[in-house]
Amino acid sequence: MDKFLTDVCNVCTGKLDANAAVDNGKYPFFTCAPQPLYIDSYEFDEDAILLAGNNAQGNFHINRYKGKFNAYQRTYVITAKSGYDIDYIKYAIEMALAHLKKIAQGSQTKFLTMAMLEEFKVEYRKYNAQCSLIASIKAIDKKIFVNNAINDNLQQQLKLMYDYWFTQFDFPNEDGKPYRSSGGAMGYSDTMKRNIPQGWEVGSIANNALSEIIRPGVNSFKQKTYLATADVNGTNIGTGNTVDFETRESRANMQPSYSTVWFAKMKNSVKHLYLNRQMETLVNNYILSTGFCGLQCTEQSFEYMSSVIGYSYFETIKNTLAHGATQEAVNNDDLDNIIIPIPSDNVLNMYHEQTSAIYAQISKNICENQQLTKLRNWLLPMLMNGQATITD
Repeated sequence: MDKFLTDVCNVCTGKLDANAAVDNGKYPFFTCAPQPLYIDSYEFDEDAILLAGNNAQGNFHINRYKGKFNAYQRTYVITAKSGYDIDYIKYAIEMALAHLKKIAQGSQTKFLTMAMLEEFKVEYRKYNAQCSLIASIKAIDKKIFVNNAINDNLQQQLKLMYDYWFTQFDFPNEDGKPYRSSGGAMGYSDTMKRNIPQGWEVGSIANNALSEIIRPGVNSFKQKTYLATADVNGTNIGTGNTVDFETRESRANMQPSYSTVWFAKMKNSVKHLYLNRQMETLVNNYILSTGFCGLQCTEQSFEYMSSVIGYSYFETIKNTLAHGATQEAVNNDDLDNIIIPIPSDNVLNMYHEQTSAIYAQISKNICENQQLTKLRNWLLPMLMNGQATITD
């Protein structure tokens, strides 16, 4: 027996405009973007589903959050009524996202209306049956969450280390002491407008001794998985779409390889790929969108250039340089204006040795999450439609 969503849930929207977000805010602020922004005030203190109500491509992102938060005026805040498990409702909505995309209104931007949600139905099951049905999916999601949390922690460690070594220049000297703080020789760089370690050079993202920009073009293949920029969120990688060489879209034209660093060229689009040996499956079986810019690095420079792209300075400068009438983005000429220090070979090798294991672990977690996501996406409809059951 099916029940209307509004019979099993409370549904409302946020009240704020998207520009209400602030830097370093205290509370999550859910807009129609995949990840929350932040804000200094909260309107809700709930265990809730946050469903994006509009999106240019009709990708209506769904989030779960428990605690204090705020929401954009086109984000639906959904809470479960007594007798209904909030995660069971979330998974039911997830399964309907493709249908909601089809019926969404609007041409340039797709909208979900309250009337559409009021017509949405959820299959009724007793509470214990709901919990039992989704237990395995929740376990998979928990493992994905743990892997993401580990990666977030490792990436924060890398950012702190990069800042310490390459903005404060306190990398270990020959005695293991902080270089600049211990009186290491410095010289003024006219290009960087600051002192840098003596003997270091200066380059740009587009022109440096450590990497080269990858040109468009892919090797011939029968079938591969195509990753568009929309399939990447931060460093998390989606499942992509299967394409063949002859009929692939024109944007599916970037060839991944080992020791490459990729970033989205669009403004306000933080999407990074760090392809080391642990990313073998992606390198061998995927192609990428021309919306990405790729840097071919050496094995020794890979971790340094990955950290350059992962540091907040890069995205800030990229956004200021982006331009365009319909979609603001950077090109190779713009990237020549993002200036970076080029470390000595000794410091570069030290950084490689101390961070390669960290990047390897991050990649392993990303690849595991890809496999877990494929499993949950196959298993979820089987369970929800009654085609499969899982017993102890």
